[in-house]
Amino acid sequence: MKNWRDRLRSFRLPAFSLLLATVAWFLVHSAQRVREEHNVPIVYRNLPKDLAFARKPPEAIRFGFVGIFHRLRSIDINNLTYEVDLSESKAGTHVVDVTTGQFFFSVDVDMVNPRPRRFEVLLEPRLRREVPVQAKLVGALPPGFAVSKLEVRPNPITVDGPVSALSKLDRFEVEIKTREDVQKWDEFVEVSMPEWSLGVEKTVEVSVEISKLQSERDFRDVPVVASDPQVKIQVFPSRARVVALGAEEPIRRMAGRLKVKIPVKGLAPGRYRLEGQVSEELGIQIVRIEPKSFIVEVLK
Repeated sequence: MKNWRDRLRSFRLPAFSLLLATVAWFLVHSAQRVREEHNVPIVYRNLPKDLAFARKPPEAIRFGFVGIFHRLRSIDINNLTYEVDLSESKAGTHVVDVTTGQFFFSVDVDMVNPRPRRFEVLLEPRLRREVPVQAKLVGALPPGFAVSKLEVRPNPITVDGPVSALSKLDRFEVEIKTREDVQKWDEFVEVSMPEWSLGVEKTVEVSVEISKLQSERDFRDVPVVASDPQVKIQVFPSRARVVALGAEEPIRRMAGRLKVKIPVKGLAPGRYRLEGQVSEELGIQIVRIEPKSFIVEVLK
């Protein structure tokens, strides 16, 4: 029993010394001033409804945080944001000077050395317009089949964004994969919107129909016209024969509006020998056009 008590007494002093050392270490280190760096997200407030960002603005500012160790640990960095008020902004370039005035911490913490110290925000008029959506079927079709229907709804779709970017956008494209042993289906597809878009994400419905190719169809007495209706021409012969291969429904739709068009864009007045063209539609293959060329006189 005595040995046990002696051992306990001998253990008390080292344990107490260790406790004092731990407390001293904590007090010393918690009183030290340390420096950390963190990215603070930028939040843009009150952007006027008639304006848009001409290019993607900066997303964060890197600040230095200097303070006593335990004070820094008490700050929830993830909840900090740097706010930029755009309520009085007009179209053009705006310079934002970064300050620390909107942050309030205890006297033991300082925010220093923001990077960047200033940045530019470029704003321009916001535009809304209709943009067409074009569907593309990806994958091999079964032998002897062609696409007879590829319809997008709604089409076009409304897009919002900066005028410079939106004016360059001519169309959206969506891809539909072919399906084995399926000849008709509907599919919802999300349209990939550009970064500058200010509208909501768009989803369209695409109707696909694959039909078996039929035998050749012979169209006679097809009118021959100028590709540009503003250009006046005389053409000989004025009628043509078109042989097409297609599925039943596309052939039926084609019959009432088929024309052979002569490419006349940019031609000066005069006489030419030119080949005619027929725009191929879904499910239609143009086998031949007779005659192969036409005598065309472009009038003044």
